[in-house]
Amino acid sequence: ELMTSYNEQYGTEGHNLHPYRELLQFCRQSTANESGSGSQGCKVKLHGGFIPRNQAARLNKEEYATKQEFFQEMSSKGYLPKEGEPMHHALFEKTGVESQMLRGSREHQLLIQSLMSGVDIYSPIENEEDIGGANENEKESRISRLYQAQLLKDHAMGYKIASLMIEHAIAGKADKYMVITGLGHLKHYTGVPDCVHGYLRQEALLNPDVH
Repeated sequence: ELMTSYNEQYGTEGHNLHPYRELLQFCRQSTANESGSGSQGCKVKLHGGFIPRNQAARLNKEEYATKQEFFQEMSSKGYLPKEGEPMHHALFEKTGVESQMLRGSREHQLLIQSLMSGVDIYSPIENEEDIGGANENEKESRISRLYQAQLLKDHAMGYKIASLMIEHAIAGKADKYMVITGLGHLKHYTGVPDCVHGYLRQEALLNPDVH
C-alpha cells in the first residue's frame, strides 16, 4: 500500500523501496502499537526529508536573478530554513542578499566530482584541472551547477534532520535517528552530516531555547 502510494505520488524519484519492505512494515506496526497500552517497546516514526526531484531540477534552470525567489519558495514549502531563522545562517556560503551559492565543502565537491567522472579520489591524477576534458570555464560552470543541485538535496535532508533533533531535544525526548540515503549524500561524513552539523551549530549559537 505504501509503495503503491509512493509510486503514484512521487513516481519521479525512482527510489526502490522493496529492499526496505520489512523495515517499513516494522515502523507501521510500531506506530500502530504506540496508541495502545503505553508499552515502552521500540517505537519508530518515519519522516521524509528528500526534496522532490522536480523541484531540485529547477535549480539548474533558474537564472541568477530569480534564484533568490526560488530559495524563498523552497523555504516557504518547508524544505529549507526561512530567512530570520538561526539555521538560515548555515544555508549559503556567504551571508547577505546577493549570496545564492549553497554552503558546501571542498572535500564533498571532490567526492561528487569523482562519482560523476569516475576519477579515483584516493589516487588523484597529476593534473586535477583536466578532469572531464572540458574547457576550464565551461567545466567549472557545469560541475558547479551539478554540485549545487546535489547540495540542495543535502541541505533539505540536513534541515529536516536538524529540525527534528532540535524539536525533540527541547521537548526532552532522547530519541535516536537512523538516516537512509545514498552514498553521495554522506560518504566520509560530508554532505548531509555536514549540513546537520552546520544547522545545529547555528541553533546552539543563536537560539536561546537550545542549551
